[in-house]
Amino acid sequence: MNAGGGRLNFLIETEIDFLRYVEDPAHTKVAFLAQQFIPNNGTFRCLVFGRDVPVIMHRCSTDGSHLSNTEQSGHATLFDVETFETDVLGMAVRAVELLGCEIAGVNLVQDRHTRVWHVLEVSSSPAIGTGAFADQKTRAYSAYLRSKLSTMRLPRPVSPAENAFNGGRFPEGNLSTERKDE
Repeated sequence: MNAGGGRLNFLIETEIDFLRYVEDPAHTKVAFLAQQFIPNNGTFRCLVFGRDVPVIMHRCSTDGSHLSNTEQSGHATLFDVETFETDVLGMAVRAVELLGCEIAGVNLVQDRHTRVWHVLEVSSSPAIGTGAFADQKTRAYSAYLRSKLSTMRLPRPVSPAENAFNGGRFPEGNLSTERKDE
């Protein structure tokens, strides 16, 4: 399921609103997912790399809309990971694990009234090199990859002779690198 950067994200308040969107001929090939609106003061996008959350962005609407993603003119602020609630970070990591991902962006929201945290979305292809704080996201991703590569057991390099045909022996007959036009 693809959200498309919030372009098809609607705040539905009545059954008439609902029918207007799902019966719109422009949406015949769209599979809508309905979820309860959670009153909030913005959403948090956590980038999860393995079991770490190196980047958290707080995103909020700048125009009174229910949309907070930066693709739809939301405002983003980098949030200090060290001050974020540990159990909420664990919720984000667990959501990624449940989907079988190793790298993902998790959108979290805290209900303004009850203070209960909710997972809104897990994206298996989060924007890393683009969008708000691209430099910080890219640096965190680079550090994650360096860490993974440093612990990875790489195969032994293969010499050209070992890589050739027949276990390192060339086939019988002439080998030529000349091109012969017919």
